[in-house]
Amino acid sequence: MKISLNILILFLTVILQVTLVPHLSIFGVYPDFVFILIIFFSILKPIHQSLIFALVGGLFLDFFTLYPLGAITLSFILISYLFSFVVQNILKSHNLATFIILGFIGTIIYEILVSSFIKLADFIYSSSKILEFRYNFIYFILPEAVYNTILIFLVFLFFRCFKQRLLAYK
Repeated sequence: MKISLNILILFLTVILQVTLVPHLSIFGVYPDFVFILIIFFSILKPIHQSLIFALVGGLFLDFFTLYPLGAITLSFILISYLFSFVVQNILKSHNLATFIILGFIGTIIYEILVSSFIKLADFIYSSSKILEFRYNFIYFILPEAVYNTILIFLVFLFFRCFKQRLLAYK
């Protein structure tokens, strides 16, 4: 029951991502709500659950984008595995700093992975030129990492406040 509820939340987040996010651009940079949700799952859930959510979320998002099929899914799975492993075996904490640091670093790794998969597909299927990595890193990847990190901070605070109110109500 919990897994199907989480998958429903994931699906609704994907719908939100493809419908609302294009209107939330700041200087051409978009937040990635699905990625943020994957980060939260990777930190808070056991590794096998976070990998399932990464797979399902990636497939949902892959079907709605023009990226090569599997680029987002594979990136989500790699990030989810890495962060689940780090949190469960090294950090072992779920504080705000963990979410912010992993969110920032995760966005950079995720964007580099997706860009690499797109470059690979472009190299295989066409001869068009792709923008230089440094340009993408400075003008898109870093700003998106900052944008996602701010959203992770806000989501963390929201759920922390929500949890405190729920506990006070009981």
